[in-house]
Amino acid sequence: MSILAQMSDESTTESDRRVRVLDAALAVFARYGFRKTSMEEVARAADISRQGLYLHFRDKEALFRAAIARMMETGLARVDAELAREAPLGTRLYGAMLAWHGRSSGTAPEHLDDLFERSVALLRDLMERSGAAVLERLAAAIAAAPLSSRLLDQGLTPLDAARTLDACGQGLKHEKLSRDDFKRRLAAAVSLVTGERL
Repeated sequence: MSILAQMSDESTTESDRRVRVLDAALAVFARYGFRKTSMEEVARAADISRQGLYLHFRDKEALFRAAIARMMETGLARVDAELAREAPLGTRLYGAMLAWHGRSSGTAPEHLDDLFERSVALLRDLMERSGAAVLERLAAAIAAAPLSSRLLDQGLTPLDAARTLDACGQGLKHEKLSRDDFKRRLAAAVSLVTGERL
């Protein structure tokens, strides 16, 4: 194996390890909340030594920041994938909204408020930029569909519809519904906006 190929394999392995650690950290933070999560618990969940975890992240706050940033990044990628599907607009919007707002539905509710507050305190700019990016993507999908002309007839824009859907998703997310109830009510919101039965 050439040195370049070996270096590429090592960087891929390192990247995979980092993803595994961040995914494990998200699960542990969701289970225990920020305050009760320990680096030891995350290391155990990620199947890595505590010292190895500290090589990647200097402390729990740095780990939390990186885990939330990964969650935002993967959430946006899932929104893009849902909106790019060959499906009716309502189905695509529902999939995108579920990908973005449904990530924490069904999670133990006692830690959601703590994690949200901590996320806002540490990563407000990233959260605002990511939320704005989702709105832009939803509005673009609506603008490219026949729904856009129906909205214009009512004096509304695709961005108005996107904001309405986003507000519904935000509200439902904070109601601490079961996953099934969240999905059912999200589908109703998308149906109301698009006029499509889901």
